Amino acid sequence: PREASRPRRGLRGLTNWATDLRHYNQQRMDKTWLVRLELARDDDGSLSDDGIGILAGALGELQRDCQRLGLGLTLDEVSRIKEAVDSKTITWSGISRQMTEVQSRLIDELSRLVILAIPSDHTNFYNKPNQFGEQVSERFPDSIWDIEEASKCFALGRWTACVFHLMRAIEAGLARFGALIEIPDIGNGNWQEALSLIAGKINRIESTKPTADWRRQVEQYSAVAAHLRDIKNAWRNPSMHVRGTYDEERARDIYNAARAFMRHLASDVFQKTTPKDV
Repeated sequence: PREASRPRRGLRGLTNWATDLRHYNQQRMDKTWLVRLELARDDDGSLSDDGIGILAGALGELQRDCQRLGLGLTLDEVSRIKEAVDSKTITWSGISRQMTEVQSRLIDELSRLVILAIPSDHTNFYNKPNQFGEQVSERFPDSIWDIEEASKCFALGRWTACVFHLMRAIEAGLARFGALIEIPDIGNGNWQEALSLIAGKINRIESTKPTADWRRQVEQYSAVAAHLRDIKNAWRNPSMHVRGTYDEERARDIYNAARAFMRHLASDVFQKTTPKDV
């Protein structure tokens, strides 16, 4: 779905930021290579033996960076310089001239990259595993991918996509819950039907009182139904249609609610419910 037109914190000002970063990297490269070239020059202006080792190591680092970023034209020039340094067939002044060419190629290729910045208070959403806790990952492995994608979308400011993945994660957890209480179709995507099935299960427990702790089961399943009803009415239905869009505040609220719901299933229901209970 198309995101709302309001500014998004995760993507705001990226053009200016990327330009500043390229200028910073250019200045940093200028200073770094000036130092390294000076260290590599002998008193008579030739390349020293120690200098060859210094430059070979630095050029190797630059090669790896170019490969990682897909900067093919810069990589070609850097590889030619490194080959000449390794074979000792280039002079100090020759390296200086060729590094100017490397810098020009590097700036040109970087200008064609799209650079995304993640605010510091969002980086954990992008990098940290098991965002909902290890217990949720262990109990609901089918939800892991969508939880990770929801977290990454939140970090990148894709609020509506974040909510969409959260709903998918909840459906996978709900399907696992349905298998536990012997209602296999509970996670088929129809949340109203799921609520009806859970209500039917609660009614049967209340009428038959099958175990000594039947009240605990009623409390657990009623809490699941309450979480599910809130999510269904407030969040899921709009996110599945074009008209539904979310900003950071609403996405964060939904994220926290979804995490609480999955943790409730993992800790309060799965930890305390056994096959004989259902």
